[in-house]
Amino acid sequence: MSVCHFILAEDRAQSRYLKRHLAEKGAWLNVVVGTWVELLTTLENFFLVEEPTSDWAATLASCAEQVDEAFWRSSLEVAPAETLSCLDCELQRLLRACGPEITLPSFDASSLSLRGKRHYNDLAALHRQMGHVLPDDLALIRSILDADPARCIKPVVIYDHLLQTPLNPWQHSLLEHVRESFAAEPDRRLEDVLTGLATQEQGRGQTNLQHLSQNLFSGAAARQPLDGSLQWLAVRDSLQEVEVAASMIQHARRSNQDLDFSDLALLIPNRPEYTRPIAAVFDRAGIPLAGLERSESIRDLGAELVFYFLLSLRKPAPAMALASFLSSPLLPWDIDQGHDLAQRVMDGRFDLRAPRGAGRAATQVLDSVRQGCEKAPELSAALAMLEQCLGLSGGAEEHRSRARELIQELQAAVNAGEAFPWDDLLRRCSPVTLQRPAALELPREGVAVFYEHEEPWREVRQLFVLGFSDGHYPAAVGASAVFFESDLHALHKDAKLPVETASDLLERRRDLLRRQLSFVTERVHFMIPRRDVLGATLQPSQSLSFMAQLFAGVEDADGLILELEREDDRTRSYGVPCAPEQLPVAPPAPEVCDLNLKRDLVAMWTRDDGSIYPLSPSALETLMVSPLAWLFSKAGLEPRQWAPEALDAMVKGTLAHRVFEDLFKPAAAIPSAKEIEEQVPALLHQAIREIAPFLLMPEWRVERANLHKEIVLAATRWSEFLQHTGGQVLGNEVKLAGRLDDLPIHGLTDTLVALPGGRIYVVDFKKSKSDKRRERMTKGYDSQATLYRIMLQTGEAHKTEDELARAFEQGAQIGVLYYLMNDQVVLADTAGWLPQDLAGADELGDGISTKAMTLIRERLAQIRRGEVRLNHEDDERWYDKEAGMAIYALDNSPLLRLFMHRGEVTR
Repeated sequence: MSVCHFILAEDRAQSRYLKRHLAEKGAWLNVVVGTWVELLTTLENFFLVEEPTSDWAATLASCAEQVDEAFWRSSLEVAPAETLSCLDCELQRLLRACGPEITLPSFDASSLSLRGKRHYNDLAALHRQMGHVLPDDLALIRSILDADPARCIKPVVIYDHLLQTPLNPWQHSLLEHVRESFAAEPDRRLEDVLTGLATQEQGRGQTNLQHLSQNLFSGAAARQPLDGSLQWLAVRDSLQEVEVAASMIQHARRSNQDLDFSDLALLIPNRPEYTRPIAAVFDRAGIPLAGLERSESIRDLGAELVFYFLLSLRKPAPAMALASFLSSPLLPWDIDQGHDLAQRVMDGRFDLRAPRGAGRAATQVLDSVRQGCEKAPELSAALAMLEQCLGLSGGAEEHRSRARELIQELQAAVNAGEAFPWDDLLRRCSPVTLQRPAALELPREGVAVFYEHEEPWREVRQLFVLGFSDGHYPAAVGASAVFFESDLHALHKDAKLPVETASDLLERRRDLLRRQLSFVTERVHFMIPRRDVLGATLQPSQSLSFMAQLFAGVEDADGLILELEREDDRTRSYGVPCAPEQLPVAPPAPEVCDLNLKRDLVAMWTRDDGSIYPLSPSALETLMVSPLAWLFSKAGLEPRQWAPEALDAMVKGTLAHRVFEDLFKPAAAIPSAKEIEEQVPALLHQAIREIAPFLLMPEWRVERANLHKEIVLAATRWSEFLQHTGGQVLGNEVKLAGRLDDLPIHGLTDTLVALPGGRIYVVDFKKSKSDKRRERMTKGYDSQATLYRIMLQTGEAHKTEDELARAFEQGAQIGVLYYLMNDQVVLADTAGWLPQDLAGADELGDGISTKAMTLIRERLAQIRRGEVRLNHEDDERWYDKEAGMAIYALDNSPLLRLFMHRGEVTR
């Protein structure tokens, strides 16, 4: 019977190196090279054992909740996923050290700290509660150890000459079992090759490079003068590291015709900030790579859909969660319709209606998220409905499959009981970033890519070490979250458990770095980034201090570093090409000049019957202060931004308006202070549910309480005003339409109030203080309420309301009034309408809008000729000083401030 000769490699990189080396030595029969995972698969097939069926992760999660008074109880409630991950790591650490005996030993634990003693006993109790279940790989080893060698279909000889990691008891027992099970002799020629590889020195000559690879971290080596085989280059960040390395490779190839790409290698951390730039920069530079792991990060659309669906069902739902759900490409409407629905939500409009032509499924989805659910049967039905909707459109099948799997998992959890924990369900379907790996390319002529955590797989002449910063080379070693380092040493000494400590792991990683350096024959370039991708300062690798101790004339680690930003350091560096010096050229400045589009811009937007869309007071105010902002708004060119809900002035004003509308109704008695105090809580709660449901969350209770007090005070003062003046509410949220000269205008006034003597106030509530509004009215730049009055005078809205109709038939006078809620002040454009003894009321006369209306008419004339005047950089200061108003419209697009006139201004 033929024998399988299995060469056990440390990792896949060493496996790659061994395969290449053996192939160069000649032909081999029945030789397999692989890692521990591949060895277990081979033995599983040869010994004809069944694959383990125990569910380690599920058993651990279930039993962790059943161990009484365990040290992880509180953490499990707060962060279940992180806690289970930690328990998994620490329990496996103990079990791998325990060996095939399985049961964690009892011993005199006096050498352990009180904390370590409790943690060890709790973990032992957890494993007993789990029924001594093993992780899959250990369970497979247990099955092979228990299998009858006579059943093995092929003898196996295992060669572990090149292993660098010490064997744990499980691995040692497996190798011994295989050796004892077969009488097969090892291949002497193969053993000689492997022994030679294990003992050979890769360095050439007595260079700094060889000195470093042999003596790094030893602490007792003699110092050598620097000879140029090593250099340490400091650059700006990881991107510049890659760019400098690529340029040095190009320069090296131009300078030495005998140097091939295969003679060079990169040693990098396995992090996206290196792999992605390397792929892009080296491809652009025409440098082939061998061994770079490329993967594409893709969104977890299936999990996102289910996750945001749950958040939308749980009321009050965050607006961004609902918008994220509606914009999912997996729902039964097209992507543009989904984005429109999402934008409506972010604009504060929650009256969701199915897109035209979307079908019944779209209506079901929107009805579900609008209604929410509070009971398990409701949630189960909603999930079933969502699963049915997934099959209604094609594409993205892998994401739909993932969504179905999550839905079925949640269904099982919900059906387990009437009550369901939202947090647990959300945890189950939390989205993650998915990686889609590309095929690994290993061209013989490419620049080799080594990874910090893997063995080198090719001998090279020059090596570029990227990311030589703190926490790398060797990679940082984290402390155990469960055991002190001293406790791990005590377990090793007293319990005879060879657990791996942080110091053991650090030493292994240092050995790996020395081996990586030993595979280089000529020169190593260490690249030190000074900043990370976010701009934070980085320190060099701690290994640099050990390196500095090996070389003469170097006082400290900084003495080795050449800063490429400094000219004198660049001249001392080796192989760094410098581009010819060029004078900087300023980027072209955007041309700023007023536009002339030579057409009536108002008439560009018309209804189906050809009539011009009416302009609103807010649009006319925007036109007054910034014609370009008005044009962007009309053309839909403003950026659509998503942001978390916030209780800003606009939301406060909308809520206060709604409460006032319900408190002060037409033809109803003016409520007293006591009635206001009693009615506001319910009215505000209802308004919040409809307009800003996020305020119902517990974390907003302080803001809700403050808003309630503000509205009660403002409503009480408004009630006193109406009672003192004899005012009666004629209508709330009255739709008005009229004409400003020959242009249609429309709007929605907050309320209309009739005073005795045939007088009507157009009232606008403002959730602000009165100082800036007073200044603006005094300087003649207020226009909003005046435009409402023009609509009443030129339109026919009053004919639709009986009270308004009678008032106008009697020749009613119309005035403008602002009520500033934050300081309860009334400002009007009338004279003599209000009692002089009325506190907090001020009549400013009829000049509050003269300058504003003049400027609005001027702007309208300009845009009807196609002229769009750009703002000046001085406008904000001028309007604040001369008009008493802020130009908020300039915040609508970053382009508005980019295209501003500079220098002196003439008005």
